[in-house]
Amino acid sequence: MSLIRLANGHKYEIEQPNEGEGMMRNRRRNTVQLTFRAGAEQFEAIRADITPENLDTFTIYYPDNETADEPDEQLAGVAHKDFSAYALVGDWEDKEVEKQKETSKAPAVYGRQLSVTLGERLASDI
Repeated sequence: MSLIRLANGHKYEIEQPNEGEGMMRNRRRNTVQLTFRAGAEQFEAIRADITPENLDTFTIYYPDNETADEPDEQLAGVAHKDFSAYALVGDWEDKEVEKQKETSKAPAVYGRQLSVTLGERLASDI
């Protein structure tokens, strides 16, 4: 599990982010795909927080044991990467996923998953 802290200080638990490269407006740019570890009741708050202002700078922490409740001071020593000037480049994906496999004693458990791709903004985007 990883953690994202947006420019406004809000933190969300995410799956391991998937960094890569993509094309947008015929320019190659860095991208990062995020999958949030949140219940469907939090999806609207997450969507409302993923704004250009909150993506001006954000940090992804790569710990295994920290949660969104950790104070920022405790996160200072955790492996992390800072990102600057990113924007929403893909559509939100809200899909049903299997949270727990079916066993002989219990049926499968399903839940909702929210994902989005962010891309680096370039000077030519302004």
